[in-house]
Amino acid sequence: MDKILYCAAPFSTYNAKFLYTQEPDEIMFEKNKEIIEVVSKYNLRMDIKVHPSGEKNNFAHFSYLAKNYPNIKVIGGYWKWFLRAERLIPKYDLVIIDIIRTAILPVMARSTIPTIIYTKKDLREFNIGGLKHIFHMATTKKRLDELIKKFSFGELYVPENEKLLKVWFKKRETIENWYKIGRKDMFLRRRFRHEWKNDNIPHLNFEKIWKRLKRIKNPPLAGKT
Repeated sequence: MDKILYCAAPFSTYNAKFLYTQEPDEIMFEKNKEIIEVVSKYNLRMDIKVHPSGEKNNFAHFSYLAKNYPNIKVIGGYWKWFLRAERLIPKYDLVIIDIIRTAILPVMARSTIPTIIYTKKDLREFNIGGLKHIFHMATTKKRLDELIKKFSFGELYVPENEKLLKVWFKKRETIENWYKIGRKDMFLRRRFRHEWKNDNIPHLNFEKIWKRLKRIKNPPLAGKT
């Protein structure tokens, strides 16, 4: 049976909304439920890879949503190298992303695995409308249902401009526009930190580095992944 990997976004509860999701939490919650419901409707298997930012809370959130769906599995363990999304992706037949600002996007742009981006944002706002030539785009539950139905029948292929997926330089403009959004968010993140946490403490210090090293040695949720 074909298998789906859903790379879920973090929530603005744990991050400044404009840095990652660019959509309010209530919309993100709605999309979470819609993706699970549509996939289960066609009795497909899906693993949900939770975002490492607020991982413990994300894991609990999706475990609750998926508790009545035996075909859905929640995966944590970001600090386990072999459980990072980039290493998991090749094992799946379809990948679902629910935000634009994610490091998974350029990874999938180089892949021939079909990818669905489910966002209710207007891509024209970011000048990256070219993504529709690289990925399957869905902005409504109805459109998501249509794409998942095609996948269930083995009819969801890479976008019609298949050469665009295989020849990197032809899609460089779209990806460069995506990175521009990333650079803008980097400055916003710095500004957000200075405005809301202006304590003159460096972003990385010995205590934080030591904490990360300890997490690598003893990752959270290790017994649940």
